[in-house]
Amino acid sequence: MSYTPSCDQKVRVILLTLMAYWFCFSNFERSVPVKQAAVLEVGELTRRVAVTPQKGLLERSRPVIRRSVPALVATGQTSGEVTVISAAYNSGSSPLAPESLVSAYGSGLATQSGSASSTPLPTLLAGTTVKVNDQFAGLLYVSPTQINFLMPSGLQSGNATIVIVAADGRVSQGSITIAPVAPGIITANSDGLGVPAGSLLRIKSAEQQLFEPISQVDPSSGKNIPLVIVPGNLNENLYLVLFGTGWRGRSSLDAVTARIGGQAVPVAFAGPQGYYSGLDQLNVKIPKELYGRGKVSLALSIADVAISNSVELELGSPPGSSPPR
Repeated sequence: MSYTPSCDQKVRVILLTLMAYWFCFSNFERSVPVKQAAVLEVGELTRRVAVTPQKGLLERSRPVIRRSVPALVATGQTSGEVTVISAAYNSGSSPLAPESLVSAYGSGLATQSGSASSTPLPTLLAGTTVKVNDQFAGLLYVSPTQINFLMPSGLQSGNATIVIVAADGRVSQGSITIAPVAPGIITANSDGLGVPAGSLLRIKSAEQQLFEPISQVDPSSGKNIPLVIVPGNLNENLYLVLFGTGWRGRSSLDAVTARIGGQAVPVAFAGPQGYYSGLDQLNVKIPKELYGRGKVSLALSIADVAISNSVELELGSPPGSSPPR
């Protein structure tokens, strides 16, 4: 495939951030065009603008991302030979949502490894198929021990059966629970913990809007840790643009609650990212009263029932101000 679009300099940070985590569960090995559903509207941030990077900007080799499979099998939804969890974090026995990204673990799931190279996602990859309640699922990546796939749309809530058929005819099965929403926030370390995948949108004025990273690599551990978010002054507006899966099925924006440090914060957008299958986007405003709180947690809930994994941020104080007591 060949792409020759251009990209505005100020959005490259968020595009690179997004792609780093998208590859964590897609395992694509190609140059992929990104239409970033970043919100650039001052104030409510409810209008999404599609942006595409330069060809080759996001080329990336297949990352090494393997969580502890034995731990997942021990705590996940297991029936027969397959364990299925959210691709964002180890969701254990929690429900999964239609059109969300998930991972299945087992043995003999495929005869060889293979990655999707086009959209819409194929339902047959390296000779392997996945069905959820008799509906074919779109496949991102298959291997003998792990399959990453997109839950079909239109699934009814309740119990569901996963059936995986490999190229050699071997059948593997598992059981899951379906719910309309099952939010999971993707994190920088691809383990559902710590700093989230995303960026900070700093709005200085209608003419000056900047995307900035919210994570950095700790040289001692090699892991991503929060980068302190420092407000420039109290006239700026700061928004988090985060990514995950499982919340596009929310009934309305009013049903979505985000909490930073236990405090509910304004949610400007919560829905499909707009380009990648199954990828959702969350835009929340950081209230000024939270500036200087240091390390804080962030979690997402839908109708106060479906609750995401908790991620970590670090909020600094504006220059010259004293941190809150």
